[in-house]
Amino acid sequence: KYINNCSLIHYTPKYINHYGEHNVTLSVTTDTSYSAKLGVSFILNECPISFSVNSLGLCDCSVSKENVTCDINTLHITHNGLLWIGKYHTSTPFNANETNPNACIINEDCLLYCSPNSVTFQLNDTDTQCVDNRGHRMCGSCTEGYSLLMGSNKCGQCHNNYTMIAWIALFAVMGVLLVVLLIALNLTVSVGTLNGLLFYVNIVKLYEPVFSRKGALPVLTQVISWINLDFGFEICFYNGMDTYAKQWL
Repeated sequence: KYINNCSLIHYTPKYINHYGEHNVTLSVTTDTSYSAKLGVSFILNECPISFSVNSLGLCDCSVSKENVTCDINTLHITHNGLLWIGKYHTSTPFNANETNPNACIINEDCLLYCSPNSVTFQLNDTDTQCVDNRGHRMCGSCTEGYSLLMGSNKCGQCHNNYTMIAWIALFAVMGVLLVVLLIALNLTVSVGTLNGLLFYVNIVKLYEPVFSRKGALPVLTQVISWINLDFGFEICFYNGMDTYAKQWL
């Protein structure tokens, strides 16, 4: 009844549509006609968030996009960039192996603030897909400890809050000079030239990260910023500034 040469038995249970603990009985027969029945218990867990069961009964990517791959062993998701994948509620921390079949997963193209390069991340660390110290849903805001900079869409760290007083004084002087320039060039609303100029400049400024992602046209970007009544170069106005506050400024 003893077996001299033993080998490891691999058993893959068929897909079961209900989760929890299951028991199977394996019948083992040796070359000496000795047979035995082995009772094996196993637990079938749900697929983690962003994974779903495929036709083979294995957990695979639930994201229906080209060039997106998932690894169930490491829980890593990989794509070619300019794409954002993550939970709708990014402010709620969770583990990458957490299961929630009703979780809302966003899977959208992201041309402005997402990395153009290939990225590998876990669903509980979606900020890896972002650039310029941005994060959260669709890379729409700055990460913890960073503030939105004047003159660009990047996020940076502010080291001195007292510099805001100097910037306010500079803005006041520049505002007066701008009014004088508009009067001297007769660029009034009634002429119509100013309306057309601001319209097209606003479009270029809005899609600046797409037109010049690496800042390849610094001089043109500077001129466009000034016409768009923007500061033109990156400064930290105050610690904690976000997009909402920047629009008011």
